[in-house]
Amino acid sequence: MLDTQLRKILIEAGGEVSWSFVLRQLGVRSADVESAAARIGATVGTRRTVEAGRPVKVVKLGCLAK
Repeated sequence: MLDTQLRKILIEAGGEVSWSFVLRQLGVRSADVESAAARIGATVGTRRTVEAGRPVKVVKLGCLAK
C-alpha cells in the first residue's frame, strides 16, 4: 500500500518530490518511506534549491531519475 502511494505521488509530481512533501502526504516514518522507495526503484538524494542554495532531500522515481 505504501509502495503504491509513493509511486503515485512521484508519477503525479513528474518523478521528483521533496522529502518533506512525501512525509507530509504519507504520514509515516522516514525509515518506512526509504524502504518503500527502495522497493519501487526510487532513489533518495539531495538537490540544491535555486532560492537558498542549500541542499534539500528529494525522492526520484527510478526511470525518471537522471
